[in-house]
Amino acid sequence: MVPTEVDVSVPVDEPPAARRRWPRVVWLACGLGALVGYATLPWEWSFIDDTGALAILHGQQDAHGTLGGILGAAHVWYRLDLDWGLFRPAWPLALVPRARPVLVWAAAVVAANVSLYRGLWYVSLQELSGLCFVGLGLLARRRPWLRLVCFLCAAWFKAPYAWLLVGYGALLLFRRGTRWWGLASAVLGVATLGTAVVFARSGSYTAGLEFGAQRVLDNVHTAGVALAPVVVVLVAGAVALRVRPAWRDVDPLGPGLVLGGLGYAANLLPWQTGVHYASPYVYLIGVGVLVVLAPGARAAVARWWLAGGLAVAVVVALLAVFAGGRYVYRNAATTTGLRDCLLDLPDGSAVGYNRPEAWDRLNAIMRYHRPATRTRVALIPNGTPGPGLGYYIWEPEYGPGTPELRGPVVCRTPLATVYRTH
Repeated sequence: MVPTEVDVSVPVDEPPAARRRWPRVVWLACGLGALVGYATLPWEWSFIDDTGALAILHGQQDAHGTLGGILGAAHVWYRLDLDWGLFRPAWPLALVPRARPVLVWAAAVVAANVSLYRGLWYVSLQELSGLCFVGLGLLARRRPWLRLVCFLCAAWFKAPYAWLLVGYGALLLFRRGTRWWGLASAVLGVATLGTAVVFARSGSYTAGLEFGAQRVLDNVHTAGVALAPVVVVLVAGAVALRVRPAWRDVDPLGPGLVLGGLGYAANLLPWQTGVHYASPYVYLIGVGVLVVLAPGARAAVARWWLAGGLAVAVVVALLAVFAGGRYVYRNAATTTGLRDCLLDLPDGSAVGYNRPEAWDRLNAIMRYHRPATRTRVALIPNGTPGPGLGYYIWEPEYGPGTPELRGPVVCRTPLATVYRTH
């Protein structure tokens, strides 16, 4: 019995206007739904704001007005970056064929990047800002200067993106018509990386870099775990569409993205390759492989074979979306829950918290909503008594806390619990 065949190639004849429009309407509706869902989250500034950027901005705007405060805050942020050893001058600023099965595969590859969703919640991160400029660069197919500018902006948000400039530029050097653009890209990438190294040599934040073998091996394992869902989706889609990569006259964009992603991941090995740090290299490698493979999708594929492979890809992507959405919601609900709980306590209460950094951000959030509040949160390291406290916040993810401070429960949030100490 001959299996039913389905054609997944791009049609030669121009389809009717209605058939051309409905996929756009569907994707627009999906995007609008995602934005509405994001907007309905219990919103508040997160506890990750490494340099206290929001508190600095509010203080400068109180002193110098809205516009003057932004300029003043940018200067303070720049001085802090010098102290921390970070080169990110752009930080204050904050494609595939049309064949539908291939488009489903592409969407699944991007959605399977679990670490991508973590950056939606953190204030001071530059990973997603950089990815926005990478995406704009991908759209600039016929304007090499604009693509170069976009990739450079990404690198000036987060210096490891400069590996994309280096990798893509190196490949352009092998093509006669693009050698000057390749030279410019590679030079800008190397210059950005060199500047970042100079900044990092004396930085207090970058002092946490560790080049020991154990740290590197642990981060290689973590990077493999972060890439696993995207690899599964890529393999499932490639098998379903019976991809045959075309190695001759390949567009340098795909390999350039892969090289940029590998360079980005290597850059993180002395630091950390998990959580939100993973989103850029997972995206670059996943989309880069997709750009290389997608044009090689076969024109005729058995319907059951195509449906089975794409079903695997979509299921893995949906699981990643669920995991990422759950992470964002639990963090958002914890932040707003602790904010509301502490503002409802008697004014002037002394509160302890076992999570580093979060205690200070929670103070800033409370003052932002109620400037006259006298309630204060202090860091209480795990196991320390914390005399004089009336309340204690324990977040198990950050250690066992201090059991003797955990009295009657006052409030519960998804990730932390507030106790009365006596």
